[in-house]
Amino acid sequence: MNHKKTNTDNNGKESNHTHMSSRHCGTISRSVNANRPKTHYLIGLRTRLLVFLHSILPARCFSCIMLHAS
Repeated sequence: MNHKKTNTDNNGKESNHTHMSSRHCGTISRSVNANRPKTHYLIGLRTRLLVFLHSILPARCFSCIMLHAS
């Protein structure tokens, strides 16, 4: 099963665009205005969880999880 979120644009056509939350906008604003911006910014619990799992699991195990997650 494929459970992709879709939104409808002004013409009634489905699109895969998602709206940015205030958390995303705040992080982008801080990164643009920073004197020394970071290479990567983690936004949201899922992203932090994936980075944590990637750091503790073997590469093959993490790849298997990622293949089955989507």
